[in-house]
Amino acid sequence: MKRLGILGLMLALVFSTVTVATDQKVHAADTPANPIEKPGWELTKNDEFNGTTLDESLWVPRYLGYRTPLDRGNTDYYFKDGSIVLRVTESMPTYFTSGSSMKVSSIQTAQGDFHQGSYVKDHDEPYKSNFSQQYGYFEIRAKSQSDLSGHSAFWLNTDDPTIYQEATRNTSNQLEIDVFENYQQNKFKFNLLNPKGTSGVNKSYASTYPFDFSVDYHIYAVEWDPDNVKYYVDNQLVHTHSASNLLKKQMFVYLSLYVNTWGGDSAPTYPAEFAIDYFRAYKKAGNTGKIEAENMTLSNYGVETSSSASGGKLIKVNENQTGTAQFTFNGPSGIYDLDTAYFDENDGTSNFSLSVNGAVKDSWTANQDLGSAGVASSNLVVRTTKEVALNMGDTITLTGAFQQWEYARIDYVEYKPASGFTESFNGQSTGSAPTGWTLLNDNGTVTIAEAPSATDKSANINRTGTGINRTSMARTLSPLSGTVTIQAKVRNDAPSNTWFCLPYVYDSAGNMAATVAFEKGSIKSRVGGTWTTVQSYTSGTWYDLKLVINTDTDTYDLYVDNTLKLSNAQLRTAVTDIAKVEFYAADSNTGSVYVDNVTVH
Repeated sequence: MKRLGILGLMLALVFSTVTVATDQKVHAADTPANPIEKPGWELTKNDEFNGTTLDESLWVPRYLGYRTPLDRGNTDYYFKDGSIVLRVTESMPTYFTSGSSMKVSSIQTAQGDFHQGSYVKDHDEPYKSNFSQQYGYFEIRAKSQSDLSGHSAFWLNTDDPTIYQEATRNTSNQLEIDVFENYQQNKFKFNLLNPKGTSGVNKSYASTYPFDFSVDYHIYAVEWDPDNVKYYVDNQLVHTHSASNLLKKQMFVYLSLYVNTWGGDSAPTYPAEFAIDYFRAYKKAGNTGKIEAENMTLSNYGVETSSSASGGKLIKVNENQTGTAQFTFNGPSGIYDLDTAYFDENDGTSNFSLSVNGAVKDSWTANQDLGSAGVASSNLVVRTTKEVALNMGDTITLTGAFQQWEYARIDYVEYKPASGFTESFNGQSTGSAPTGWTLLNDNGTVTIAEAPSATDKSANINRTGTGINRTSMARTLSPLSGTVTIQAKVRNDAPSNTWFCLPYVYDSAGNMAATVAFEKGSIKSRVGGTWTTVQSYTSGTWYDLKLVINTDTDTYDLYVDNTLKLSNAQLRTAVTDIAKVEFYAADSNTGSVYVDNVTVH
C-alpha cells in the first residue's frame, strides 16, 4: 500500500473456492445492523457513534503523527444519523509536506512512532494505546467513499512500541491485517502484510463486487484466531488466509479515508466521505473453564494447602459435618461434562453429590484404598458427570460429608462441552425454553411442545416474523473427529414455499460441514457446492434424519427413515472436526417446525 510505501512488496496469491458461511447473499442494498449480542462471543469494545462528539478515550483523531508536521494528518469528521463521517476536503493540507499529494482523515485506537520503515521521522509522537486485542472478531457497518482517487480502509496493526524504535526499526515483527480496502466504488482487497516482507506473511486477495460500496451501508468483519484470518462481507465468509506464520501480538484499530493515493483512477472529487455506523470488537466466549475449590462459596468447608493440589490449595469438610461448595456458571449455555477432582482417602468413606440449581445431577462414594489417608497425588481422583445442561447464571453445588475420618476433600471442578449428547426434551416443562441450547428468538420463539404427545415432547421453532436475524436453536460440543453421527426427528408444518435448516452442522471454526434443508416440498442437502434434492416431504409428517460424517475423508452419508439416500457425498466444506449442530430459519421464511430425539456421537 502506498500509505506505508509497501505496495510493491505485496504478493498476490491465488486461492481456491470461496467458503460460504451462511446461505444469506451479499446485499445490494443497505444491510441491516447486526444485533450487538453475538452468540458465542463476548463484546470487548464498541462505539455506536450515536453522539455528537468523538470518544477520545477510545479514538485518536490524528493519522500516524510522527511522520508529518503537527498541522497535517489531523482528522476531519462530523456526525450524521448515528454515524461518524470521516471527510477529506479540497482545503485540507496534504499529509506530507512534499513528494506526495495524498490526503488522509483517520481515527485509530493507538498512536506513537508506528510504521517507521523508510519514512523520515518529523518528530516524536507520544505513545498512547486506548484499545488493542489479540485474536477475536472485529466488525464495522459502513458506507465507503464515492471519490475515485483513493480508498477507504478498516485495518489492524501491531500495538508494540518496542518494535518501532528508530535505531533498530525492527518492523519485521510488525503485522498488518487489512479487513478491507475499498476503492473505485466496487473493488476491495483483504491483506496480511509485513513491511519487511517476511516470508509466508505477505498475502493479498482482491476482487470486485456487483454493487457500489459507496451507495449503501454494508457490514465488514474479520475473525482472527491462531489458525486463520477470515474475512466477511455482509455476514458472508468471502475469504480465508492461513494464520500459521503470523505474529501473536496485540493489534490496534484504524478507520481511514485516503484521497490521491493507490487504488485511484481519477482526480479527487471533494468532499470525499467515509461513513461508519458502528465499530465492535469481540472475543470468543469461554466454553471451558476450571474453578478451584478454594475460590468457591464454602459452608462447613475449610481451605488447606498441599503441593499435590491444583494451585497448591484444596478444601476439606469440618469434622462430623456435611459441607457445600458453590459457584456460578458463567460460560455459554450448552451441554457440558463436569470433572470433579477429589481426594479418596483410605481411612474412611465420604459421600459426594453435584447439583445444578438444587437438582442433583450425580452422586458417588469415596471408599477406595489408594495408599494414603491424607492428601497425595496417588489418591487424587477425577469424577466425570456427563452431559449436564447448563445455562449462564446456574448455581453448581458440590456437597461432601465427613465419615469415618475421611474429609471429603475437593480440589477443583473443570467444565468442557460434552463430547456427544442425547436430547429427548421429555423431562423439560411444556412452554419453556429448551435447556442446554443456545437460542435466538428473533422473529419467533423456541419452546418445548407436547408433540407428538404430552409424554413424548419436542422443541418447537415457531417463526412468525421476517428479517435477517434467525429463529434458532443450536448446541456446541467438544470437537469430534473421525466418524460422527448426528440424528434427529423433524416435522415441518411450515408453508411449502419456505426454507428451514434442519439441521446444519459446523466445525469448531464455524464452517458448515453438512447441511440439510426442507424447501418447497423437498428435503435437500448440499453436496459440495450443489444443493441436491433427496426426496419429497409431507407437511405434518415426522422424518428421522441421520447424517454419518467422516472428517477423515470429508464425506457423509444421509439416511431418511433408515433408508440410505446419499452415500459418500462430499461435505459442503472440508473440516477436521464437528463441534456444533443447529436448527433454524431466517430471512422471509415463516412457519412452525418441530425437532425431537437429537443425538450426536
